[in-house]
Amino acid sequence: MSSLTIDLKDCKTVLEFLDTVIKTLKLQPFYGTNLEVLGKTLSSLEKYGFAFPLRLELLNTKQYQEKCPTGWKIFLKLLQKAQEEYDLKKMKFEYKIME
Repeated sequence: MSSLTIDLKDCKTVLEFLDTVIKTLKLQPFYGTNLEVLGKTLSSLEKYGFAFPLRLELLNTKQYQEKCPTGWKIFLKLLQKAQEEYDLKKMKFEYKIME
């Protein structure tokens, strides 16, 4: 299984969060314009050359969860939606959150 680690230790705002995720995924900045665009991107990573099965590991999330609780909740819903969409495509996608 391919694995990507996204370290959120320096994220205090939604913009810092989006920037960190997009840089880690090595995608063009416009894929992280906002949480909705990021969600669509996460649901179609196979189009950007990512190998499946794929696992996202999110590290040091506590600060971002505390500073941006609404953004964090939206992101979690986007991850769940992405997982459901990959299930429909019969592609294995999972994520693990580590505070």
